[in-house]
Amino acid sequence: MTLVCFTNPWGFVDNSRDERNMLKSWREGLVFFGFAGRFRFFRDVILKGSLGKYFLPETSDDNGMGYLMRQADREVSGREQRMSQEDFSQERPDFLQLCLEARMDGKPLTAMQKRAHVTLLIQAGADTTGTALGSTIRFLLTHPAVFARVRAELAAAADAKLLSTPIQFEETRAHLPYFVACIKESLRLHPPATNLFGRVAPSPDGKVVDGTWVPAGAEITSNSYVVQRDPHLYAPDPEVYRPERWLEDEGNSKEHISEMDASAFVFGVGPRVCLGKDLAIMELYKLLPETFRQFDFDMKEEGEFVVVGGIAYNERHLVATAKLIPETTIISVYNTVLQVTGTMDYSLQNHRSFIGSKVTDLPTPSFVLSLPTIKKNIERLHQDVEKAGVTLRPHVKTLKSLEVTRLMLGNGKYKRVVASTLSEIRGLLPLAEEGILEEVLYGLPPPASTIHLLEDLRKSTNVQLMIDHEKQLIIVEKFVAKNTESTIKPWDIYIKLDVGSKRAGLPLDSDRLTKLIQHVNNSSAVTLKGFYCHAGHSYGCRTPQEVEDLLTVEINSVLSAAKLVTGDRKLTLSVGATPTAHVVGTLKAAIPENVTLELHAGNFPTNDLQQVATSVIGAEDQAIRVLSEVCSVYPERNEALINAGTIALSKEAGPDPGYGKVVGKPDWAVVRMSQEHGILGEVQTPGSKTTEPERRDVEANFDVGDKMFLNVQHACITAAAFYVYYVVDENDVVVDTWVPWKGW
Repeated sequence: MTLVCFTNPWGFVDNSRDERNMLKSWREGLVFFGFAGRFRFFRDVILKGSLGKYFLPETSDDNGMGYLMRQADREVSGREQRMSQEDFSQERPDFLQLCLEARMDGKPLTAMQKRAHVTLLIQAGADTTGTALGSTIRFLLTHPAVFARVRAELAAAADAKLLSTPIQFEETRAHLPYFVACIKESLRLHPPATNLFGRVAPSPDGKVVDGTWVPAGAEITSNSYVVQRDPHLYAPDPEVYRPERWLEDEGNSKEHISEMDASAFVFGVGPRVCLGKDLAIMELYKLLPETFRQFDFDMKEEGEFVVVGGIAYNERHLVATAKLIPETTIISVYNTVLQVTGTMDYSLQNHRSFIGSKVTDLPTPSFVLSLPTIKKNIERLHQDVEKAGVTLRPHVKTLKSLEVTRLMLGNGKYKRVVASTLSEIRGLLPLAEEGILEEVLYGLPPPASTIHLLEDLRKSTNVQLMIDHEKQLIIVEKFVAKNTESTIKPWDIYIKLDVGSKRAGLPLDSDRLTKLIQHVNNSSAVTLKGFYCHAGHSYGCRTPQEVEDLLTVEINSVLSAAKLVTGDRKLTLSVGATPTAHVVGTLKAAIPENVTLELHAGNFPTNDLQQVATSVIGAEDQAIRVLSEVCSVYPERNEALINAGTIALSKEAGPDPGYGKVVGKPDWAVVRMSQEHGILGEVQTPGSKTTEPERRDVEANFDVGDKMFLNVQHACITAAAFYVYYVVDENDVVVDTWVPWKGW
């Protein structure tokens, strides 16, 4: 729908998730939507009075109707800015373009009218057709006789060579009458929009409707959920799903069927019928028959149809196994998204079906995130950054997900990040489109083969480069010289310093650093933005004082590098690693006026055993756990086998023994691993004085089938192995799932 409305699709279907939290915000705003749209007293008296400020949504809201209004404003302002350019052209008009070009009495729409129309485009198009798809599939799979007849009709039409691949709209109408009846019956019983907007009787005389006088000013509305259960029209079984009622050859008169069609209020009627009606029907008539032609189904979970604020949606998943000869696949309808994919791991393909489940019901191994802990860790760093008077540039490499990046940025309070892969930058683009993100620093000295790809991404947001060698600069200069289009503008670059990690960067006393700065100053292909250093060796610190000392080294290094730049050029000096970020609140350095000091860190929302070992955080600040399961127990060697090995945990080590530590059992850890095998063994935790025999006996602690949580040594490496994160609340109930960006 976003393709039709805004030309550029937002990725709901491609990414199989609620992009930008649009559906969530829409549903959170439905109560307000229902009251404001259906109750004139609330709309005209309460909202316009002194109480309105307590009810009206604001565009600064992080969710709900206000958030959708902000997205609508962003779409409008972005298109109007493009329209103001001389070379603007819209090859195929979309709904947004038609809205902006519309005229009322020769005048363009007001800003409020534009917002209202575009917000409605986002709302109505995003959810209602998905609800219809889900409801139809639910009805078919819960009525075996109907399902069998649908399959038989499809097979007969295919044998007669009446159907294309994929099935076309007109073919469904002409050759699949029973399937059409099934769709109509689904829309009758489960209309996506149940309560249509009211109409006000005109002044001064009112209106006579069907022999009944309606006084002037009276507001009349209709409820399709009720109308389409009229016992006079759908007798004798208005509450029953019976598609046959729509077929002439089942004993129904053509006149009666026409009357039912005329009474179908699901899309509204008259001059204000839903603009997307024809598109929605086309989607239903094309997608559903093709899906049921290719797949055989077995219902697992029905889901639930709910109505809020006059709008209906599928509150929980509809989940079914679907067999496609010769492969087996999974099809799931979650709210509005129909997913049909190839053979894949059950936990990945149906991850959202676990929302509402206890964490121990998850498949193993699973990657579990504590949302309260993540929010607490992020809020603490935000407070420390404010106290220190510096700004923040989060690194997205740990969880590589839109959801946690939004939290790290404070939903736009901070507008710059570091990314380590092109995949991460691509995943960040929705935040750039929203205006939440303005700068992305590519955190690796750029390989020559990636410059053209980074340039493509730079068209969507300000991608910056990090260099530590003169030849990298020469590569950029050659690229700019070769691509002479006006769109190629100088690159913002940071020069990387090595402050002791010996990973990347130039030492402060290197002659090559001075030479590189001079080359940058003389180059028309780049602009020096600042200096960047990363104290990766801070992970080896064991006390807060050691970490504070390294933060001081970082700051002194970038300040010294800034002095090598002539003049009072404004520079950004970027320091940090997660350990040093944890002590930024102790910062007391004097910062010159021409310098902006920023902190970068990536692991701070999650933390891990390596972070705990630095003593700047506690074990309770770890937001990551890996859920694993005991596969076997070996009392003769006092060990157990679990299904989390090198792939699930990584072979990262730390001061605490083992590759993963059993939560609640401090003397047990993963002591050996192969690819999928993890061996639990007894370890001596520093400071532990355990002597109780039962705490050291494997059979007293673990049994086959037991599930346990593991704290991990390095969150970034562990997270990279998983394709979905299960997000839990303070009660260990799954409240969301996050899908990370994969690849490079």
